[in-house]
Amino acid sequence: MPTTPRSHFQVPRTAVWFALGLLIGWQVLGHRPQADAGTSLRAEEAGTVATIKHVSPSVVTVLTLTASEDQYFDAVPRAGAGSGVVISKAGDILTNFHVIGGAQQVAVVFGDNRQRIPARLVGQDPLTDLAIIRVTQVPANLVVAKLGDSSGIQVGQQAIAIGNPFGLGRTVTTGVISAVRDIKGDDGKVMRGMIQTDAAINQGNSGGALLDSQGSVIGINTMIFSPSGGSVGIGFAIPIDRAKKLIPDLLSRGRVVRPWLGLDAFPISAEMANALRLSVRAGILISRVSANGSLARAGFKGGSKAVVIGGRTVMLGGDIITAVNDQPVRDIDTLTAAIDSHKVGDTVTITLVRAGQIAKAKVTLTGPPAKP
Repeated sequence: MPTTPRSHFQVPRTAVWFALGLLIGWQVLGHRPQADAGTSLRAEEAGTVATIKHVSPSVVTVLTLTASEDQYFDAVPRAGAGSGVVISKAGDILTNFHVIGGAQQVAVVFGDNRQRIPARLVGQDPLTDLAIIRVTQVPANLVVAKLGDSSGIQVGQQAIAIGNPFGLGRTVTTGVISAVRDIKGDDGKVMRGMIQTDAAINQGNSGGALLDSQGSVIGINTMIFSPSGGSVGIGFAIPIDRAKKLIPDLLSRGRVVRPWLGLDAFPISAEMANALRLSVRAGILISRVSANGSLARAGFKGGSKAVVIGGRTVMLGGDIITAVNDQPVRDIDTLTAAIDSHKVGDTVTITLVRAGQIAKAKVTLTGPPAKP
């Protein structure tokens, strides 16, 4: 009986398993839903991206032109660049004083629009390194930044820096709040309560915004600590609460009017207290009070006996300030910080020592005398 011939070709078993694997893979992968482009970001990343898109139009590039002299004493223009934050619909922009200080011309660039809009100086405060400029033409789509609250910031919370590093245009870096600390600037001036962040801050970032995760401005980027001149993860911003206190004066007066005690004083050290046989070990010894100052109006007295201490003539016998509103005063810096936290017209309680007796006096803070 004839039979059907058997084929002499047999499919290798490994090939069967390989084909079966491809079929299963197609069934599993081929029917898997494709990830949507909008869901490829983690929730935290998506929130940061949305925040940056919303806030970044309110951070601008500030361009300056300053005249300097070459080796032949000829005037040579020098271009500079920094950043700024839009704070009003009138086109007012908050920036650093060192960005615009001494500039003959100032212009602002909004976003990706390379048009330079001229700006003029409205107010400046070299002491806090803050200034306000105003553009001569307000863009139709102007976005105003939301100024937040820097009093409650915590070490470890997210920080977003937006600015114009090296003239590259709007650039975003992220990090955390590393610390809140007092720092001493190149001029020896102590800047208190500065916000330290590891978000990269470079040349040109000055005047830009430091944001929290909600997009509120918590600081104005100001300086970096760097042996090389570039970012090494130690940048500093001026707390926005400090700026908010100064903005009204800068807009209305063009300068900040601070309380003026009107005194010439000398900090007391332990050695000085021993040598002069003073009744206190720390405080501020008043040598002289100005006739129109806050302290003179409150009855404080200066010294009457001249001695030379460290090459400086000091009048002994005056009142010694030991505290402001029960906060100890150890040196001129702490006294200045305590008074600068108030405004003209406020009343503070100053603890003093007079003739070995401790007393307290109410002092109404007044401003400095008007310049002639």
